[in-house]
Amino acid sequence: MGDLAIQRLSQCLEKGLEVDYRDRADFVEKFDPAKDNVLARLGGDEFVFACHCPSEAACLEKMQGLQAAFAKEEIALDGQRLS
Repeated sequence: MGDLAIQRLSQCLEKGLEVDYRDRADFVEKFDPAKDNVLARLGGDEFVFACHCPSEAACLEKMQGLQAAFAKEEIALDGQRLS
């Protein structure tokens, strides 16, 4: 169940941060640190990301949106639901 929760969190973060460089060999050549967001899993349930926001208020709104998106996720395995 924990692995499934981590996968769903990763998917929510990828979508919310508009990060999609999985399996892209040209990532390094096309990455623009001035505008592209970055997401990485450090290990276990630890993630780190950097995203571009025009203001502190926009950043707070983005973080609240990420939190709300993950809170809406329904995670279930073998009939067991995780809330």
